[in-house]
Amino acid sequence: MKVMLDRDLAELYEIENRILKQAVRRNIHRFPPDFMFELTQEENFSLRSQNVILKRGQHSNINLQVDGD
Repeated sequence: MKVMLDRDLAELYEIENRILKQAVRRNIHRFPPDFMFELTQEENFSLRSQNVILKRGQHSNINLQVDGD
């Protein structure tokens, strides 16, 4: 399975992450059931700990959305 984080997909389309999520929610019937899923807190922590430390305030405490292919 290939996955892409919602923030990366939003950056690819040059839109804000919240706009991407809103568009998906409004048009959920156009996407397959497994198109998007939310990481658990443990998965979220693991993913963040594997990445380079971000600048202060550059991340949030909410779980990331993942777009599956």
